Amino acid sequence: MNYLLSPYNYDLSDPGSIPNLIWQHAFLVGVSMLISLIIAIPLGILVARYRPLYLPVITVSDLLYTIPGIALLGVLITVPGLGLSFQTAIIPLILYTQLVLIRNTAAGINGIDPLLIEAAKAMGMNSRQILFRVILPLALPVIVAG
Repeated sequence: MNYLLSPYNYDLSDPGSIPNLIWQHAFLVGVSMLISLIIAIPLGILVARYRPLYLPVITVSDLLYTIPGIALLGVLITVPGLGLSFQTAIIPLILYTQLVLIRNTAAGINGIDPLLIEAAKAMGMNSRQILFRVILPLALPVIVAG
């Protein structure tokens, strides 16, 4: 009780101390965002290029987004080998960011003026150069906004 009454009187070496918990939280968010970006950006590019994939991919990510976080944690804790661990916390964070990142990546890519892509082709760029030098830099503000 004394700990609650005196917020400036805590031991920094205690594993449950506030700075340590802040570090753990930042680490969880950072790792989950990195993994989410690695999964969602290529999926968003794929969905933007091949329109028939848009509806199934967005539908699956919508379904995953509707599952409450507490329920997903409850299910993941019962999975053998996971229990209450780092992976149990990371998986829901990754799943919840997919919808926003995939949708924004596809929207950013589809919002690029086709004349810019045509100009890049006219300058002799191949499809990989167009993707990394024209499409992704122009779509980045929309992707980051998500």
